[in-house]
Amino acid sequence: MARTPKKELELVRAYRNTFVGNATKEEAQRVLNDLAEVSNYYKVSPVDLPAEQVKFVEGGRRVFERIVTCLRMSGAELVRLEEAARQQAFNPET
Repeated sequence: MARTPKKELELVRAYRNTFVGNATKEEAQRVLNDLAEVSNYYKVSPVDLPAEQVKFVEGGRRVFERIVTCLRMSGAELVRLEEAARQQAFNPET
């Protein structure tokens, strides 16, 4: 299910605020959730995925892993991030 134009605008605003340093905690969390989703970080790749696609998917995961590593998140924060990212993947309009 695609995001509504309003939700897409909110996401764009969250990214802008996050990367210029004016983000609320909610906006920063929204950005992390979105990055987890688009990087397929918590998804398992099909076993029959062609090698070139595996490289692409793994590259996205590596970038997200780097972000999370630099944030030095606690175990509890990582669990909350995973839960939120999975929830967003199932309900992209939230």
